[in-house]
Amino acid sequence: MSKRIISMMLTVLCALSIMALPMKVTKAESASKVTEETVIKRIYLLNSLIGGKYFTVSGKPCGGDCQSKKVYACGNCNMGNVIASKWFKQTVGHVPASTSSGFRHYYNNRALVRGWTCCGFANYAGWFIFSQKASDVVIFEPLKNYNNAPFNSQTMKAAKPGDILRFGKSQTGKGTHSAIFISADNSGVTYLDCNGSSKDPYKVAIKTIKYASSYYSANYKYVGISRATNYDLLHTHTAGNMWLHDEAQHWHACTGENCNEKLDVAAHTWNDGVITIRPTATQTGIKTFTCTFCDRTKTESIPVTILYGDVNLDGKVNGADIILLSRYLARWNLSFSSNQLHAMDVNADGSINGADIILFARYLAKWNVTLGPQ
Repeated sequence: MSKRIISMMLTVLCALSIMALPMKVTKAESASKVTEETVIKRIYLLNSLIGGKYFTVSGKPCGGDCQSKKVYACGNCNMGNVIASKWFKQTVGHVPASTSSGFRHYYNNRALVRGWTCCGFANYAGWFIFSQKASDVVIFEPLKNYNNAPFNSQTMKAAKPGDILRFGKSQTGKGTHSAIFISADNSGVTYLDCNGSSKDPYKVAIKTIKYASSYYSANYKYVGISRATNYDLLHTHTAGNMWLHDEAQHWHACTGENCNEKLDVAAHTWNDGVITIRPTATQTGIKTFTCTFCDRTKTESIPVTILYGDVNLDGKVNGADIILLSRYLARWNLSFSSNQLHAMDVNADGSINGADIILFARYLAKWNVTLGPQ
């Protein structure tokens, strides 16, 4: 048998043995729906994790032509390399199992895939915002009629938080800058990006730019808007049965997955209340009120109740009390609390004197008199 034939047989056997080995494959999955409320939370979560940091492998700005000639495209700022770096995995944690699917947005119907600096960051950030598992595949598609629309307040009314914006000087080409949209008003746009500043490129930050700015009106004349296909814009809120509440309000929670919308929010409606602890001459009482909708409770303190004539504060009016009153008027060397002095003023005229002891005596003798305001 020739050496050539033997070599071919060994090659085939080797290939068969490799094919027989079990291979661990992470199956790509379509990402589940994500609501706008969740999108906003994830945008700010990502900013809290890497805002102010450089979206680079080294965690530092790129050197050489990448920065000096504003190329902004090298191995240090390549998206795939950055999210695979040790510091990024330790800081963010949530990274994709593969970048072979998704990771693209559009300008003038041209796809910007994976990429470097702002483009790469926007593609990763879009995945982070709209994914839940490492195996999730997030697809962004260009928004119809907004592939390269004029960058102004009217156009930005179509954008939703989490959309990827691609700006350009003209309506042709690939555009010049990418960012994650957060909000807009009549004066400008707020977004999350990296490499949005020539003074400190590669750094992740939330920025607000103005339509009227001479720089942005010249360099960001047009914008393309791309949106994740798993954006839950049609979510209908459905109220749960249980009332939830805090100190001021009650509400029903939406039963939708990942939705924290509060429905039927209203201030508490309190009942007339029930005395749960009655006040005494020495202890304040407590009155408890309950919301007629959600069973939330609140309490109010009931002031100490002073019983006219109850000088010793034992809850009774009898001879022991008039003896103390007599000793007070006789200036015995005794100390009395303010509540006791209040109880001594049995005719409630604001002073303690002989008129009080006369009224007190008649009361104990069961004359037709009452203690307190006359």
